[in-house]
Amino acid sequence: MTVTSRFFHERSRQASRQIANPFPNPPPGRAPIARLHSRGPTPKLSWTNSDLADWISASLPVAIFFLDTGIFTRELDPKIWDALKKKRIPIIPGVAQELLPWLRNPFCNGAIRDSVLAALKQGSPSTLAGRFPPSGFGLFAPGQAFADHGYQYYLNLLALRKMMGPLAAAALTKRLGRVPTQDEFHAEVQSHLGERGYLLAKKGLDAQNSPNRLTDEHLVVTSMLTAIMTGHEVAIVTRDPDVLEQYAKVCTLMKEHYRATLVAELYASDPAALAFRMVLATDHEISARFSGESVLRLETDDAEFNPLPKRFHFVIVYCLLLGGSSDDMKATVSSFCAETEIAQALKMKASTGGLTTDKFDGRNCIILTQHLTPEKQKVAVLVGQERKARFADFTLGFDDVHNTLTHNEVSMRVSYDGAAPAGTVA
Repeated sequence: MTVTSRFFHERSRQASRQIANPFPNPPPGRAPIARLHSRGPTPKLSWTNSDLADWISASLPVAIFFLDTGIFTRELDPKIWDALKKKRIPIIPGVAQELLPWLRNPFCNGAIRDSVLAALKQGSPSTLAGRFPPSGFGLFAPGQAFADHGYQYYLNLLALRKMMGPLAAAALTKRLGRVPTQDEFHAEVQSHLGERGYLLAKKGLDAQNSPNRLTDEHLVVTSMLTAIMTGHEVAIVTRDPDVLEQYAKVCTLMKEHYRATLVAELYASDPAALAFRMVLATDHEISARFSGESVLRLETDDAEFNPLPKRFHFVIVYCLLLGGSSDDMKATVSSFCAETEIAQALKMKASTGGLTTDKFDGRNCIILTQHLTPEKQKVAVLVGQERKARFADFTLGFDDVHNTLTHNEVSMRVSYDGAAPAGTVA
């Protein structure tokens, strides 16, 4: 397994629940998955070239495929490229920049080089609505619509763990009076950020002077926003485990921001609908996140807490991590059942500078969860004046910083009545 797969697979005290089958008649080759639930990341699966080509072909006709640099610069069987070329393939600027050596000397996948080069020379199409080309490659740089949906905010969040690499190295150098060894750096960072965070911090340290050091993050945020803003199925295809890790993290962040926005809107419109009460901010869990003497608090469990709207439009976002060679390929598959209504929370994040609501005079609404029993999770919703953390030229809320830097995702394993494999909500 990858580090990310192992974390979600082996996460201790994982709760479980049986629910009604949300999609009793899924399309051929599809299994049911509940709202805001994830499936995977799987272990490394042995796939043939035909398996991968079939997986690509089975995506919806309007599906959009975001390819990482390594997909172009590592050999792929022609039948896989034949399947991909029938899909929409936007190429973000960071990937285009990293492709320059390959474009000058296509040492593999030479048959597609001219098509990619021609597309990059044509400029930047739009991914919105039906204006994106029906198939093939196209250069795409996210514009104002993406900025209005929190693009920079989520990019900053995902960049945090990479930023920790240079910061940790500088702090250790000052403390030790010399440059730390790799073992010292590893011990320091992993003790605070865990194994998942260490790998990203190390990558951030190694690439701190690279102009493309945040290409992974641009790829993931662009892909997620494209799915939510357009309603089109999206697949990220990569050879980099760090892309899978950032995808898993942003799915969790966006899901919780969405739920927090919804519950804040519900409470603001009808305070009697939710049993919030004023509590003193004496508990460390509260005082670490909020300033002031008190906060509003709602305590319940996940069976009772459901702020999601009854009417919604789901959209699947996949991340496919490839490994091995063309003759012995491995694939790690993950999917997230998002919905286009998440755009409400994304726009709120952008317009408020990081809050999930604009209804409480600058106070933020956040959700905390923890396990109670194998069938229940405790849910606490807090509204208060959130503390801020300053990083370089941007500011983030304490709760978002904490949830980004730590490996604290709480998972509920879900099985469906009369349906096969369980899904997992992070």
